[in-house]
Amino acid sequence: MNNSKIPVNKIGKYIRELSIVVVGVAITLSIGIWITNANNKRDIKLYLEAIKVELEENIVMMDGIVENWQNSVKYANYLTSNSKETLSRDSIWSCGANTFYGFQYVKFSTTAFEIFKISGLMRLMDDKKMLSSVCKAYEDLGIFYLYLEEVRKFKTEEMIKDMEDPSKWEIPMYNFFAKTSTPYEVIRLSKYYSEKLRETVSNLDQGKVVE
Repeated sequence: MNNSKIPVNKIGKYIRELSIVVVGVAITLSIGIWITNANNKRDIKLYLEAIKVELEENIVMMDGIVENWQNSVKYANYLTSNSKETLSRDSIWSCGANTFYGFQYVKFSTTAFEIFKISGLMRLMDDKKMLSSVCKAYEDLGIFYLYLEEVRKFKTEEMIKDMEDPSKWEIPMYNFFAKTSTPYEVIRLSKYYSEKLRETVSNLDQGKVVE
C-alpha cells in the first residue's frame, strides 16, 4: 500500500495562501461595511436636513394661521364686550366678510418625513432622542390638522344656519364668535404647536443629529 505524504513545505504554502485569501475577504468586508455605514450616515443627515426645511415651512404656515385669525379674535372681543343692542353695523362689517364666512384651508407638508420613514434608515439613527423629537413633531402636526378640520366643519355648520335665517346677518355668526372660544383656541394652539416645531428645528439646526 502506497502512503503518499504531502510535504510540510507545501502545507505551509497552502496555509499562507489561504490566510491571504481570508485576510483579503475580511478587508473587503470591512471596507464594504465602512462604506455602507458612511453612506447611511450621509443619507440620514440629508433626510434630517430636508425634514428641518419642511418643518420650517410648516412653521410659516402656522404663523399664517395666527395672522389669519386675528380679525376673528377682534370680532369676538367686540361681540363679547358689548350687548347686542349696542353693536354697530359699521363696526361689525369693518372686520370683513371673510372673517365671518371665510376659512383658511391648511395642508401641512410631511413628504420628507414620509420618505425618511420608508427608507428604513430611522432604526440606524444613533440619537434616539432626536428621532423621538422629530416623530413627535409630525405627530403634533397631525393632531393640529385634525383639530383644524373639526373647526372647519363646526364653522361650516354655523355658516349654514346663518344662511338659512337672514335675520342673523345683522350680527353674522354671533354664536360662533360670541359663545365659543374657537378663535382664541385656534391662535393659542397655533402658537403652541409652532413653538414645539421650533424647538425641534433648533435642535436639528445646532447639529444634534448624526455627524
